[in-house]
Amino acid sequence: MKMPDGQTIVFDLDGTLTNPRKGIVRSINFALGGLGQKPLPEAALTRFIGPPLKEIFSELLCTGDEDTLTKAIHLFRQRYFDVGYRENRLYDGIPSLLSTLKGDGNPLYIATTKREDIARKVAGHFGIAGYFNGIFGCDLDTPKAEILWTIMKLNSAKKSPAFMIGDRGSDMAAGAEAGLRLIGVRWGFGAPSELLPAEVVVNTPTELLNYLRHSRQN
Repeated sequence: MKMPDGQTIVFDLDGTLTNPRKGIVRSINFALGGLGQKPLPEAALTRFIGPPLKEIFSELLCTGDEDTLTKAIHLFRQRYFDVGYRENRLYDGIPSLLSTLKGDGNPLYIATTKREDIARKVAGHFGIAGYFNGIFGCDLDTPKAEILWTIMKLNSAKKSPAFMIGDRGSDMAAGAEAGLRLIGVRWGFGAPSELLPAEVVVNTPTELLNYLRHSRQN
């Protein structure tokens, strides 16, 4: 019996594949310090894991001044690119999940608000880059939906469904705009209300794998 076509599966990075809490929080505080601001406690910064950097610093610094935001982003990236990405950790079960999905013939992608070269560095550091057909980053002014449309064009011949998997409302919104099916993960940083648009919200990578395999058969 012929197997159904592999499903196009797009993963968010931060909060979905990796836990970047330590590296992002420390890099945000490094940027704030470089601008003469006091560091903030980790608990106050957790909600900023996931959104674009310009949005983060605009809120934290209460400014829309482009020069200030550019400097804050430069300082953040200076630390994150040097050491912050190595302060990430893979969530338990992710390598096995990716290996199995790849072995099942599914094209896998990363779509992240991170700059693309940084996303590639994170994936390479944890030895998961080889599972992906493509790793795409938004940088500062590219909407996440735009890179999802790019991924869909690469897989336009496929008749099987495509999924966006993420932990934040921004993942759900981008996936919906690009016409992907939405899966939310509870192990990330989004509030439950952010994942309401998802067709399913999963608790573990094993649960995610089972759902995707069931979907492929139906």
